[in-house]
Formats: sequence, structure tokens, C-alpha cells
Amino acid sequence: MERFEILMHFFSASEADFRIGKGHLALFSALYIYWSRKGFPDPFRVYGYQVMLMAKISANSTYNRLLNDLKDFGYLRYEASYYKGKGSSITFYNSQGFNGETENTMNDP
Repeated sequence: MERFEILMHFFSASEADFRIGKGHLALFSALYIYWSRKGFPDPFRVYGYQVMLMAKISANSTYNRLLNDLKDFGYLRYEASYYKGKGSSITFYNSQGFNGETENTMNDP
């Protein structure tokens, strides 16, 4: 149930968050689908090209801006990888914080 709560909490919080646009919604949804297809590892590694097609994002700069926005707004933890053979690390926040940890929660607008 916790995995579903992550998605539900994101959409509930983003409803009231004026900073979230359709690109953010598309990227978060694509990341969530990718995460589920990989078996919900925590954290999970992803290359931009793997989710850009799902999210209908064509520019790397747009992908990076949206991903950094989601990180800065407190919706996920993102650690960029600067190595070709290693994808970036992502972990989702849920309503209790960082996948059950209580130290961080999604930022209010």
C-alpha cells in the first residue's frame, strides 16, 4: 500500500502546488511507472532517456529542469550520476517523508 500512497500523496500535494505543471506531472508519472516495472527498488537508478520518451520530453535541458524542480520542491530525492555506465539515483517521498523516514516531507507551496 505504501507504493500506492506515494503516487496518491504526490497528486494530492501537487493539486495545491502552483509550481507544478504538466511537465512535472508527466515526469513524475513516468518515473513511477519505470520504478514499478523495475520491481520498486529503493533507491532506483535511471537514465534520462529511459523516462523521457514515456514523459513525452524531448530536450535534456527540460528533463533536467523538471527533475531538479521535483527535487527542490521536496517530491523526491535525486542524485545525479555523471558516469555513462551508472544511472542517476532516485527515491520517492511519501506522506510520512522519505519512504517512511520522518526527517523530510514534501514542501508546501
